[in-house]
Amino acid sequence: NHNPHQPHRISFFSLLIVTEGTGSHQIDLKEYTLKKGTVLKIAKGQVHAFQKEPTYEGYVFLFTEDFVMNYFSKSSITLWY
Repeated sequence: NHNPHQPHRISFFSLLIVTEGTGSHQIDLKEYTLKKGTVLKIAKGQVHAFQKEPTYEGYVFLFTEDFVMNYFSKSSITLWY
């Protein structure tokens, strides 16, 4: 029950993968430029917001903390932050 276009804190890990178009995405109040091939990682606890009326397409993969802790090495987890 939230507006994905307004900054909000997440309680999971996420990957945003852009397959077509261009746009922007905000993470922790920093704006990231998106284009085909962009992969953004969003860590649990970060604040993010989707662009209003996006001009890009892609996928968002969500991962629980348990999944990340069980299937990723500890050194790769620090790369999420």
